[in-house]
Amino acid sequence: MQVSQLRTLVAIEASGSFSAAAARVNLSHSAVSVQMKQLEQDLGAEIFVKGRRPATLTPVGAQLAARARQLVAEFDALATLGRGDNIRGEITIGFVPTTLTALLPVVLAGLRDRFAELQVSVRSGLSTDLARAVERGDMDFAFLTAPLAPSRDLVLSPVADEPLMVISPPDAASGEKAGDGDLAAVFAARPYIAFSRESWLGGQIARALEALGISAAPAVELDSIDAIEMLVAEGFGNSVVPRRLLARPLGDRVRSRALPGGEARHLTLASHVSAPRETLRREILALIAARAAPRSGA
Repeated sequence: MQVSQLRTLVAIEASGSFSAAAARVNLSHSAVSVQMKQLEQDLGAEIFVKGRRPATLTPVGAQLAARARQLVAEFDALATLGRGDNIRGEITIGFVPTTLTALLPVVLAGLRDRFAELQVSVRSGLSTDLARAVERGDMDFAFLTAPLAPSRDLVLSPVADEPLMVISPPDAASGEKAGDGDLAAVFAARPYIAFSRESWLGGQIARALEALGISAAPAVELDSIDAIEMLVAEGFGNSVVPRRLLARPLGDRVRSRALPGGEARHLTLASHVSAPRETLRREILALIAARAAPRSGA
């Protein structure tokens, strides 16, 4: 029984198929099958229910997978023990696109000033993809929108709660201003510009509107908050966006009001449970908190 086999088993349990697990552990589908057959031989019992799709663990397989998760995490922790709380070398940080213009410059400049020997690489992507990259160990940290169900492999450090805001054009007539009257009338007045519902944030906004009884069919759907705010400012429609940490105030270019119910996007910094870079995690959070502090009373 080898650690690589246990790691593959954990990947199959998490992804639900041999093919998806193969991509996560960088093996071919056939290599994954060979590993699992060898593991069953070593164990002397069947791990998967034969002929079942998606891949389904037997009771013995479920027990083995639970123990394998612990063993793999302990092995990874031992593998990083020699590096300790390393503040040198290379790290990769992921950013959801909605944080690139505000958080990215603050984090990069702060780390450059504090840790001259640290080399930082940046990747951008949707929260789901970034979370998986951190889970696999392909990325050290990632700024993402907190998932509804936390992952057992991730540490999610709160960064900010960003209130969801209804925004309207600056020249909106009195009855359709985001700060006036019935909220349903705001969305009836102009087309709805939606944030992509394929993202965690887009799904959260859609659910919040549904809970308020507001039916707003998107006329435009984008994955850029900057683009949405620009279109609203130009009078193309209304939208719902988070009041982003460290971003330019919404009131500078659009009319805005908080979405009823106090719904907010929960921005977090994700790292792996066995990651050894605790000092860097604390420093990244401190950099953002220091920059945000002067704005807290605004």
